[in-house]
Amino acid sequence: MDSIKPFFPVNNKVEKGNGGSLVITIIIYFAISLVAGIILGLLNLIPFVGILITILSSLVGLYCLVGIILAIVTFVQ
Repeated sequence: MDSIKPFFPVNNKVEKGNGGSLVITIIIYFAISLVAGIILGLLNLIPFVGILITILSSLVGLYCLVGIILAIVTFVQ
């Protein structure tokens, strides 16, 4: 797990047993996903880049999901 920690800098704020830090981290990931979804949804209207935007949107969603899971694992450990 230490090898992927640099890719998720938001998770450095999560402390073991501190529920407030976990909730703030989850809210940050939801906000990232929401903002990226809105921006990429607007860019999806451009005809020739729709497929690339769909792939990028899926990757952002996956990144946020993995970040939330790692935050929960850090909280529980």
